[in-house]
Amino acid sequence: MIIYLEGPDGSGKTTLLDNIAHLMSDLKVNYYRDAKKLVSTYPQDPNRLTERQLFAALRKMTKSNYVYIIDRCVISDIVYRVFDNYKPVTILHKVIEFLKKYNNRVFLVYCRTDKAEKYMLERGDNNPIAVTKHKEISRVFDLVMSEIAANIKYNYYKYDFTKKRSLNELLSMISYFVYMRYEGNE
Repeated sequence: MIIYLEGPDGSGKTTLLDNIAHLMSDLKVNYYRDAKKLVSTYPQDPNRLTERQLFAALRKMTKSNYVYIIDRCVISDIVYRVFDNYKPVTILHKVIEFLKKYNNRVFLVYCRTDKAEKYMLERGDNNPIAVTKHKEISRVFDLVMSEIAANIKYNYYKYDFTKKRSLNELLSMISYFVYMRYEGNE
């Protein structure tokens, strides 16, 4: 199964990943913390997957009893390709179809806060596209994620790390999601 984190730079994905990994340890669940490496869509990565390879790898993860935590993947690839000269690995329609089909095995978290640009700049982010285009990137993420949210029934959460209650609520939902999937496999 997959816990998939998306959102613009500075939106709390890495901190959330740390919290989810801690939760998986507490639940004594087998997990792979940095699954992004297994499904690389970054254009300059020599191990960048093709569309066929990407969806094959994601399907394999959904069928596993491991929890794969992915910090950015194909949705970021679609969003960031709007701002550079690279071609995305796939199109949004195919991502939505995958999420619809495997929604019971993928928990998608959209990390988004209005303070993301401030946090990105404070930490000295070195992504030149993100630094110069953060507001536009955030708008494209909002459009893409609203289309996804409109098409999948459940296991989607919009997370704002500046709201303390949001983290506890999200971790509860993820805990239940993981528990239900493990119970279903035994």
